[in-house]
Amino acid sequence: MELAKLTKLSDLKKKQATITSNWEQAWGEKKKRTIEESHQEFKDFFAPTKFSISSFEDKLKATYNSITIILSNSEIDSTLKSGSYYLIFELAIDIDEPEKIIYKIPADKYNQQPSLKRKFRVRQYHSQSINEKIDKIEQSISEIKSMLLEFKEVRIGFGVIKDDTPSKNILENKQITLDYSNFKDALANIFT
Repeated sequence: MELAKLTKLSDLKKKQATITSNWEQAWGEKKKRTIEESHQEFKDFFAPTKFSISSFEDKLKATYNSITIILSNSEIDSTLKSGSYYLIFELAIDIDEPEKIIYKIPADKYNQQPSLKRKFRVRQYHSQSINEKIDKIEQSISEIKSMLLEFKEVRIGFGVIKDDTPSKNILENKQITLDYSNFKDALANIFT
């Protein structure tokens, strides 16, 4: 067993861990930015109306007399499942009726079917030779770098679907195209 190959394998594993960490960080930052921008667009949408805006538990609430509209997302509400989408927003409209009106607003790659789900996994190689392990880790590093570069350029889009099912997972079996380039346009589709 060559010492040089062992050190190369160790260096590659360290590099793979670093680039995987960079991917996770970019993934989280884009998701956080998408939530922040969507929250701001929610506020901007209701600002010129008679609704008052407040926030609680990382959710937003627009209120006018007995009407309440609450915006939450799959990052803060564990009952919302993002399914094949990058992120799901839920808009619950309570108009003082027995049942709330629920809309799901999925966020993913703009103007496409959902495609941003994490596609890679950090591979574990137990039974291969050192050379095979080195080759596979190098390939994995290359794939993750490519995905990271592509991911940074992705524009997030939004879709809208009325949730009239008793299940919290209406999007689990439905694929919708994300036609709205911003959250405010998705809201306008619901309220016009």
